[in-house]
Amino acid sequence: TLYSLCTIAYVLFSTTAMLVARGWTLGFLESICFAILIGMSCDFVIHFGHAYVHASSGAMSRHDRTKYALIRMGPSILAAALTSISAATIMLFCEMAFFQQFAYILLYSILQAMVGSFFVFTAFTDCIGPSNPT
Repeated sequence: TLYSLCTIAYVLFSTTAMLVARGWTLGFLESICFAILIGMSCDFVIHFGHAYVHASSGAMSRHDRTKYALIRMGPSILAAALTSISAATIMLFCEMAFFQQFAYILLYSILQAMVGSFFVFTAFTDCIGPSNPT
């Protein structure tokens, strides 16, 4: 949906801005990392969107659907983010530049994906989300 695309764009642009602020240029290795980043940035938002759409049947308000999605998927998404952050933190200590860069990109993208999915996407769905999604 439009809300998912806006949230994914937020994650991609904010992660790119953080890397530009670090002074990185876009080379071959960074391009590979960005290809992975696109998939990572979609993951959390898709899970929240799926839970929002498949909230229990009946006349549920936007707020109830958003709350259901947060309660249903929030712990799983948080656990997935923490394991990815743990792996990226370990990779920061590698001596190879590619793995260090990949770790930074992974850290930034996971942090921004968490902010985007837990705050941006849920704010969209709670305020202007469809009340009867199909």
